[in-house]
Amino acid sequence: MKILNGKPISPGYAQGQAVILGIGDKKIASDRIEAGAIDDEIARFHAALESSRRELEQLQARVASELGESSAEIFSAHLLFLDDLQFIEQIENLVRTEHNNLEFAIQQATDDIARRLNEADDPYLRERSADMIDLQRRLLRQLSQAEKISLSRLSSDSILVTREVLPSDLLEFEPENLAGIITEIGGETGHAAILARALGVPAVSGITQATQLITPEAILLVNGQTGEVILEPEPSQLATSSTAKTHYDATTKEATDAESRECITLDGVGVRLLANVGRPFEVKQVLEHSLDGVGLFRTEYLFLGKQAAPSIEEQYDCFCHIARSLGGKPLVVRTADFGGDKWPRFLEPRFEANPNLGVRGLRFSLLASQDLFRAQMLAAILASREHDVRIMFPMVIGHTDLQEAISVVKEIACSEGIREIPPIGALIETPSAVFAIEEILQLSDFISIGTNDLTQFVLAVDRNALALIDDYTVLHPSVLRAVSRVIDAAVAAGKPVTVCGEAAADAGVAGLLVGLGVRRLSMSPANAARVRLALTASNLTTLEALAHAALRSESATAVSRLVTESLCNTLPQLGSGAITV
Repeated sequence: MKILNGKPISPGYAQGQAVILGIGDKKIASDRIEAGAIDDEIARFHAALESSRRELEQLQARVASELGESSAEIFSAHLLFLDDLQFIEQIENLVRTEHNNLEFAIQQATDDIARRLNEADDPYLRERSADMIDLQRRLLRQLSQAEKISLSRLSSDSILVTREVLPSDLLEFEPENLAGIITEIGGETGHAAILARALGVPAVSGITQATQLITPEAILLVNGQTGEVILEPEPSQLATSSTAKTHYDATTKEATDAESRECITLDGVGVRLLANVGRPFEVKQVLEHSLDGVGLFRTEYLFLGKQAAPSIEEQYDCFCHIARSLGGKPLVVRTADFGGDKWPRFLEPRFEANPNLGVRGLRFSLLASQDLFRAQMLAAILASREHDVRIMFPMVIGHTDLQEAISVVKEIACSEGIREIPPIGALIETPSAVFAIEEILQLSDFISIGTNDLTQFVLAVDRNALALIDDYTVLHPSVLRAVSRVIDAAVAAGKPVTVCGEAAADAGVAGLLVGLGVRRLSMSPANAARVRLALTASNLTTLEALAHAALRSESATAVSRLVTESLCNTLPQLGSGAITV
């Protein structure tokens, strides 16, 4: 028996035999082509684009019929790239000007985009790199006409062990035979993870060298709640996992059946559940999961992977489209969080070298890209005249930068003859903002807490370093005390406060946050049902007692134990395993 610890990306419990799938994409050599062969290469490229487009449209239709429209929309990004003139021109230029063979040009261009996305600080954007690799494989397969390896012939209760699973790969499996997934890389916001959750397949990622540590046909237990994988488990562990799966399945049905219910605690305290989204098509899930609006719309997708910035009209149309889809529910637009290691190629000359603590967020907008900032603000202001659109600034440091940003918004509105600006909020995710929270609240209409970056900066731990995963947790008492300070200040000022980091998506931690005073939680829509179920089965007095005990704790381990025990007392089937958000 051996225990491997990773990160849960799709909930549930699985028991079965390991199937090892090695993904060893070979690098394509650069073969210089003659000038007379260029037109033929370009023709091959457009034929591959068309074949890939037809294939993706068929795949999208299949997923829509089997898993619903929201799951099918994940392939929209692939289709958009196939029609993106800048993407097409980039590959054509590598063929025409560099005389590269087409296969090499495709690999070079897509690898470059995937690398830039993978280096992003935002986990959502990092996961988009897998989409680009998926598209790369599809195009190269069309060119080679190689027979696709069938992944469908699995025995029942198979657990896939691979370095990385891509959306197209996952759809090759028969869902009834695929019991679980274990990967070395990949996160919960990746499209493969989204599909795994839609298929109801438990998945764990972040297990280094999983394909070497686990042998074919080994018996495995996968805990999609905690990220734990047990290799060759004992009989008692098999029995415990089976019981946990039975409870989990029953709770899943209960949570799904209760999604239309208002989120109100047993003693009558209402909590608003909102959505974090990064693409317009994801907004459908807000209505599907009966959420109260969008608490965080990441706007970076409008810029990344592009050769030029989107126009004011493009951004305005995007904001209005999302707002109309929400049917009057609020849309909080986070301005582009550029800087550090997250940047579109057309901004490369403006960035400094420091990849981790360089000028980021609002400071970058004010110091290095005011032209883009002003364009985005104008688009948001114009959209707010017709819809409930609100503006939120990322990485606010304190009074000065927030005041300057608000002045820019007022100046733009005045120049357009608009008297009222949309509500403006600050995203609290730096220690400096915590200490300046009273001054920030004087200027803001609302605030949100970004627990992901706040945890990283408070604890001085790189959240991408798997070796330090136990040290990177919002449950560390120092982080909780910072969060509590912000919440108390917002309550005293009478300003709404939302938590929109990953912590809000965990049923146990959500209860702790409500106990601390939060009444708005923004999360991935797929996690909302369990959060709603846990909160509607809780008493505020109990959650407040949990919060007080957590703030007095000396370690993250002690807080995790308190949260797990509280959740177990409320809903035993949700509270198994330690919580490590």
